[in-house]
Amino acid sequence: QEAKKVTAEVAGKLGSVELEVEKVISILKTTQPSEEEVKSAESMLPPAASSLIKVIKLVKQKLDDAQGALKDDLLHMQQRCNEARKKLEASRTQLRALQEQVYVQSMLRQGLEKTQVAEEAFAETVVAEAPFLKGIELEAEEAEEAVLAS
Repeated sequence: QEAKKVTAEVAGKLGSVELEVEKVISILKTTQPSEEEVKSAESMLPPAASSLIKVIKLVKQKLDDAQGALKDDLLHMQQRCNEARKKLEASRTQLRALQEQVYVQSMLRQGLEKTQVAEEAFAETVVAEAPFLKGIELEAEEAEEAVLAS
């Protein structure tokens, strides 16, 4: 009776942790996760890791006193804990890579925007300088307009 209670308690907690880990993995498996999805996965990692640590400690504690079938069940759950930990670590590594990718894309986007602004300003300057480059004498009013346009 006590063994079933312990097994049910540990299995329930472990199942919840495995579900949290799978949620993170499913977000990271998307072909090109958005910045929001990456942030969502990032926010899910610490609670999942914390819950997993608690379950690992619980399994270890219960294993110390366990015998027979309960011990076998707890050993199996300990293996599941280790698998969940490995998946979580792999997710953390993958998340770091995705965070870097999102950061680089953001920097590229900003660079492109600034380049476009600079190219537009340069094009306006070329147009404004055209009268001066032709070598034609300009009236003071025309020269002033060209200077103001640049």
